[in-house]
Amino acid sequence: MRNYLAAILVLSVFVSAQAQHDQGGSPPASKANDTFSLIKALVGDWQGSYEWIGKNRKGPMNARYYLTGNGTAVVEDLIVDGNANMTTVYHLDGADLRATHYCAAGNQPPA
Repeated sequence: MRNYLAAILVLSVFVSAQAQHDQGGSPPASKANDTFSLIKALVGDWQGSYEWIGKNRKGPMNARYYLTGNGTAVVEDLIVDGNANMTTVYHLDGADLRATHYCAAGNQPPA
């Protein structure tokens, strides 16, 4: 399960960065829809662990994915010690896939 959680985290970062840093205009709607469908397939509870690179912090981490807005958005909660420390909401905005991240560090990547 650890590898699955790592893959989910990498996917989350990639999708978030791609959605917020679109240099070449809007991607085709079908690509955004396909990617959003992949994110929807993550719905459920996942178990794994984390390790901050360059920091002496590691431990168990769970992830919970669920649909909201009648299936128009996916909420990702990253859970440590029973608390949702970070949340990301994925949704389509026309032909664009968007991700809004609420970080445990109290910051948010620039748009």
